[in-house]
Amino acid sequence: MFATVDWSGIQKKTRGVRRPNVNETLMFHIPVEEEFKRAGDPARIAEFISDELATKSEIILNVWADTGKSNLENLGSSKVCLREIHF
Repeated sequence: MFATVDWSGIQKKTRGVRRPNVNETLMFHIPVEEEFKRAGDPARIAEFISDELATKSEIILNVWADTGKSNLENLGSSKVCLREIHF
């Protein structure tokens, strides 16, 4: 069993496990434009990242079972909208 996570056109995959407890952290890189890096203003960088998450807010999670055959079985999926989560 493993999970795939899709965000902003990027897909990451967890390692396969036998028990239904993946317990893994996947990191997605948010590219910060050079002008924000040069300015060195943490508030502007935080605003940029907040805008990125608002415009690319949907995360799709799928859990897969490797049946040992040529195909995978989708055990379930979920969508999470980051803009609806309050920090």
